[in-house]
Amino acid sequence: MKRYIGLVHRGEGRRPSYGVSFPDFPGCISVESRFEKAVDAAAEALRFHVEGMQEEGLAIPPPRDYEAVVADSELADVLDDAVMVLVPLLPPPERRERVNVMIDTSLLREVDKVATAEGMTRSAFLARAARNALENETIVSVGVRRSRASSAVRVRKSRTARRQSKSA
Repeated sequence: MKRYIGLVHRGEGRRPSYGVSFPDFPGCISVESRFEKAVDAAAEALRFHVEGMQEEGLAIPPPRDYEAVVADSELADVLDDAVMVLVPLLPPPERRERVNVMIDTSLLREVDKVATAEGMTRSAFLARAARNALENETIVSVGVRRSRASSAVRVRKSRTARRQSKSA
């Protein structure tokens, strides 16, 4: 799965807001009232932006890595006080495929209750939950400081990575 660097900036004003922009996709942004919401919304904004580019027949740029973004002189001012986040580019929905899964009975009952309350089918609910998990569990953020020599790195590991590190 491709991941693109997003830059999170805190807005100024009475109410805090956070915006995420993408150096590789000028004009692609997401804005929310909380940092976490802005980062979560960035994955959806990126997917929507890329789908639009594909419909117009435009080339999708390859993701740049941290060093390439920091070395880009055109981004020097934008990087000040930004927090970098790696945002997954989830594939657009394609055809659906029937699968057979095993799930705990009591958990399935709870899924059905929530899905019904939200006017969704069980399949739609589980697909949305899977997509949300992929969007939220694969984000890595890197804080960029003015000195650039010292960067703070915060990694939100996926459950799989946590299990691997425990067993190692």
